[in-house]
Amino acid sequence: MCLVKLRLRRRVSSKVETTSPRGKSKKTTEDMSLELPTSYTRSPTFSRGSQTSVDSSKSLEILKGMLPDGAYIFNYLDIAKATDHFNPSRKVGASVFRGTVMGMDVAIVQENKGSRHINFVAELKNLCNLHHSNLVKVIGGCIRGDQVYLVYKFITGATLRECLRSSIFPGFTALNSWTARLQVALDVAKGLEYLHQHAVPPLIHKYIKSSSIILDSELHAQIAKVGVAQIKGECSVEPLVEVSSPSAQRINSTRSSPGPQRINSARSAPTPRRINSAGRINENTDNGASLGEYLGRSLGRSVGRSRSIRITGITGYLAPEYAAHGSISPKIDVFAFGVILLEILSGQEAVQLQQDLDENCLRKTFLPDVIAAIFADKDPRSRIRGWIDPLLRDAFPLDWACKAAQVAKSCVNPDPQERPEMCKVTLNLEHIFMASQVWQDSRTLLTTAITAR
Repeated sequence: MCLVKLRLRRRVSSKVETTSPRGKSKKTTEDMSLELPTSYTRSPTFSRGSQTSVDSSKSLEILKGMLPDGAYIFNYLDIAKATDHFNPSRKVGASVFRGTVMGMDVAIVQENKGSRHINFVAELKNLCNLHHSNLVKVIGGCIRGDQVYLVYKFITGATLRECLRSSIFPGFTALNSWTARLQVALDVAKGLEYLHQHAVPPLIHKYIKSSSIILDSELHAQIAKVGVAQIKGECSVEPLVEVSSPSAQRINSTRSSPGPQRINSARSAPTPRRINSAGRINENTDNGASLGEYLGRSLGRSVGRSRSIRITGITGYLAPEYAAHGSISPKIDVFAFGVILLEILSGQEAVQLQQDLDENCLRKTFLPDVIAAIFADKDPRSRIRGWIDPLLRDAFPLDWACKAAQVAKSCVNPDPQERPEMCKVTLNLEHIFMASQVWQDSRTLLTTAITAR
């Protein structure tokens, strides 16, 4: 009897444990299934990754909606409730309303939908995938009739325009130091560089202005209204592979975007068509103009404008090629940034009304024209000293102020091909900022030494 029991035990143990080629014991599926949590269900062929409970799958669905690559598609009723049905008391800017959605403090931008068809979900997902400290975060959006709504994270602070100039206290500015102003300019430059050269797909802001830059309590700058032009179907950017043969084809590479490659034939028709990453068709409306004349080929990307899209933007920030021909490229953002940099340096408005004593009328003065006249002078250095914002009280290094003005001048060059890319602008501003910090530190030490005496 004892012999029979011993043989049975040996047979059971031989089934439970087997020896691997390396000599290590391995548990069978019967033993492993005993160690699984009771909430999991076991399939006929065991796989630890495939064992999920109903509760776990629901949790994963919730988490998926909260992941960065998951865009929130809001119901219009949620948007209306968050803004108290767009109550004027909730308005914090032009077409911008403050509200609360899912417990989050948000800013909701209301815009008219463009005449061109777009893949709203695809565009919104691309925008929600943007992650940069100098961009206001896009949370989600909504579309209803001819209205589109973008939901952003709300940033407590003030616009760059408000920080530079106060209508209530004309002699006050929140940016009262040279380095603080350079830091703001550098923040904006980094945000635009990310959109142009690091975002997938690359994006054009198109509505850069001093009132679309938000400064928080620490004067950290963030670009607002990112993606408005894309949601309205006004512009998009896609890399192009240039070919010399007129009968050859252009292939648009779609980095990280699903779907097959799209091929555009380079026909000699006066309105060549391109298909962008969202499946939209862009048309070039420049009569007789070459494809690369205004489309920023220096970046290897180009964007056309539909005939049905009207020229939109803010006077004073519009690049000449866009205002005249409707041509869109990253260089229109470079131009607008140049205007902002001129505002930061001078403290002046992008467009000013000045009295013309000869003709007894008011004339508009644009900052790009002002800086061009300064550098056309025989002594631009002395002109710049008097042009820099008087609220800084001459507390700035003149040499580096001249170089910063030169960077701004290059950005507002009438020829888009002569404007630098934002990566070069950022590099130049970083150099100027670091040198200005050294100047500031030495000035502080000198002041401390004099005070100690």
